[in-house]
Amino acid sequence: MMNDLDLSTNAFLDVLSTLPLHVHAHSFLEQTEAKIKWSLDHTWADSTLKKYHRVVKDFHAFCNKEHVPSCNCLPANEHLLCAFVASCVGLLAGDMVQSHMAVLKAWHIYNNTNWLGGTRLRYIINGVSNLVPQFSKPPRPPVTCSMLSTLALHLDLSNPLNTCCLAAACFALWGQVRLGKII
Repeated sequence: MMNDLDLSTNAFLDVLSTLPLHVHAHSFLEQTEAKIKWSLDHTWADSTLKKYHRVVKDFHAFCNKEHVPSCNCLPANEHLLCAFVASCVGLLAGDMVQSHMAVLKAWHIYNNTNWLGGTRLRYIINGVSNLVPQFSKPPRPPVTCSMLSTLALHLDLSNPLNTCCLAAACFALWGQVRLGKII
């Protein structure tokens, strides 16, 4: 028996197939086609679908902002994919951009269309990776022995939890110090 997906999942699956350009080599019985779709609809966990939904939504927003006709969004040609990736320069790290491309590739597969990303797209992704934004927060100062002493003075060491916290802090500091010597 088929389980119904929750409303948010169904809404995303509707978005996944917003531009149905299904190319089938053979027409199967309606029941077989329904099983194929049902299997595809259960490919991803709900939490994954929520993340995917955001990326596909961002891609559609990019296409709208750039006045790309919806018929050119799926399948997206390599130039469009490169433009979308390049729009992330200085905003996203390379791993995040690669993750976005994996989502768009999955969206194409779900809709049974060709993925047109190739060598040029990989080059653009590498360029975006090399232009990773600098950290917005300055690095924190290292923990010092005087900080541990201050911590010890302000803890009630008759309390087992406080004693455990101080021990953990000491082990962490000295573990990092020794690790630095090993590496």
